[in-house]
Amino acid sequence: MKIYTEKDYNTGELNILTMQRKHLIRVLKMCRGKKNATAHVIGVTPRTVSNMFIQHQIKDHEYIS
Repeated sequence: MKIYTEKDYNTGELNILTMQRKHLIRVLKMCRGKKNATAHVIGVTPRTVSNMFIQHQIKDHEYIS
């Protein structure tokens, strides 16, 4: 699995990886940071959400207000 860096998202393009990352963060905010609820809303397993966190290097401060 490739780990993406910040430069992968700052291409100025709206690509699928950027869309996936932004959607995941948006749903996490909506679910108040609960990863199991987030998984249920987007229709994946909690393990998939965990893998997405690793893949996109999402930090707590990005979705916790």
